[in-house]
Amino acid sequence: MTSVSIRGANILNVLRGNGAAQVYRQQSRKLHAVLSNRSVVRASGKDSEKLIQNLTTNDVKKVSDGQGQLTAFLKPEGRTIAFAFLYRVGEDLFFDVDKNALPDVLAAIKKFKLRSKITLTDVSQEMDVVAHWAGDEPIQNTLISIADQRAPEMGFRSIIRKEDIGNTALSDLKAYTVHRTMQGIAETSQEITIGGMPLEENLDLMHGVDFRKGCYIGQELTARTHHTGVIRKRIVPVSLADHIESEVSQIQHRADSRFELDQQLDNGGIDVRSEPLNKDPESASGRPSRGRSAGKLLSVVDNVGLAMLRLEQVNRWNKDLTMQITGKDKPIHVRPWIPTWWPENVQQQQ
Repeated sequence: MTSVSIRGANILNVLRGNGAAQVYRQQSRKLHAVLSNRSVVRASGKDSEKLIQNLTTNDVKKVSDGQGQLTAFLKPEGRTIAFAFLYRVGEDLFFDVDKNALPDVLAAIKKFKLRSKITLTDVSQEMDVVAHWAGDEPIQNTLISIADQRAPEMGFRSIIRKEDIGNTALSDLKAYTVHRTMQGIAETSQEITIGGMPLEENLDLMHGVDFRKGCYIGQELTARTHHTGVIRKRIVPVSLADHIESEVSQIQHRADSRFELDQQLDNGGIDVRSEPLNKDPESASGRPSRGRSAGKLLSVVDNVGLAMLRLEQVNRWNKDLTMQITGKDKPIHVRPWIPTWWPENVQQQQ
């Protein structure tokens, strides 16, 4: 097992250089993974573009044939239902969405369908979503392939008919999940919970919202949050450690698949709490200190995960506070970091 310290932005390069994990080795070869947790839906009919345009955060009209974009379906009050990738293939629109969120997405579309001429068809039995995150070219024989613009190292995303996958060498879903987690990219319904705020889930940073497109369902809250510039918490990547060999500042990312979280991670997440570096073990009442709330741990794969954390506390980590979650027998230490692909003004946001 190899240990390397997290150094923010260049962590993938550090990991590659140290040969820390199989998923990061031989990055010159192509890595593909079928995203079996995604559903593919085709929207056809003359009113497809108009209806989807009125229901999603990005500008469908800017998507030409053979192109795609990240977008989101929101509730009328502006809270997230799900993120989705939308693609245009000829006269039809396709979108891929987390399987667990699909019923809510379809219900939201049908709620506003009225007399619109649109037919929604779940084609997941015929087509797969494939991610490709190494090498220069996407997988071949796809129905459509687009650059995944959520972060610089996300590669390509494709829809492909199942029979066309053929003998393509594939990585497993876990390899892709580790990769996007290290980039700080939330994607699943567990990470993007119904009722969350899309900008706290980094939809704006991932090019998933167009603030000039005009009206759509849920626009008011999203636009107001953007223009006030007050986003106090966001989803960030974290590293977990169940022991500290020296100081808290030496928590390392260990590419170790043997790490197991010793408690159930449900859709509500696990409380992350912060404490001063030089903490008083007891509060004024004489009871053990529980620290301050920092946010929620949303997902974990091996010893890395995604958490919704207060940015003010993330930026203070290791300066005057630490973070942890409560394990069954002992604390599990949490080390957050800000992805370096974030704009500088967001990285420093308090």
